[in-house]
Amino acid sequence: MLLSVAMPTHAVKKFLEDGPHKGRVLCSASAPNTKLLETCIESIKNNLQGVDLEFVISLDYKTDVDLCHQYFQNLKKLEESNNNIKVTSVNYKWQDNVRVAETATHNYLNAIDNCTSEYFLFWEHDWVFKEKINLQEASIWEDGRELLRFNQVDNVWNPERNFLTWQDERGLRTNLYSGNPFICSKTLYNNVYRPIAMDIPNLAPHMQFAAQVEGPIQKYMCNNPQKIDDFKIYLYGGLGHPATVAHLDGQNWRGK
Repeated sequence: MLLSVAMPTHAVKKFLEDGPHKGRVLCSASAPNTKLLETCIESIKNNLQGVDLEFVISLDYKTDVDLCHQYFQNLKKLEESNNNIKVTSVNYKWQDNVRVAETATHNYLNAIDNCTSEYFLFWEHDWVFKEKINLQEASIWEDGRELLRFNQVDNVWNPERNFLTWQDERGLRTNLYSGNPFICSKTLYNNVYRPIAMDIPNLAPHMQFAAQVEGPIQKYMCNNPQKIDDFKIYLYGGLGHPATVAHLDGQNWRGK
């Protein structure tokens, strides 16, 4: 079976909106080289075995920024030297001052759109596995689970963070959508999550929810608790299972 990995990435982004990052320019720590992405790809290959993998890298490409252009060229070289890597992009101009939440949203969804397989693993460019994954437990295409998240914290019940877990006949469920790595089908994602993600937020001060994609979905779920059963989100591992993924923080990461 083929499992596509949707990997959005960026070289540089500028926050124009009000909020904690107002006016701030953020650069990917490894751009224009691809070392950070390659680290993530190797982690997936080493820890998710027994399934064929295709890596779909989508760049939020500011075509008038040299760093982005160099990064895109290096991504294309990576594609040319690996038969299971595909590179795509969404193109904007830095000088047009398009909101980062808008360009990032379209880039996330472009990565998913370009996946070949019906089921995909969503994986931003700065995450790694912390353990080897039991493919049978992760194979949601076999048992009807709709979305399977790999958690960066232990699988616990945390009502103080509005993070609840409960068991049903298929596994450990949660009421929290997250941008952490997850597996889902394209059809279900496009029907259930994509329309909500397109409510692209402004980055206002003291935001209760996160920014692009994750924020609008979290907000909708929180504001519509009566619809919780519309979102059948499961966690990998049982209650108390330790964190399965780690965030490298692409803004500050320096490869060893």
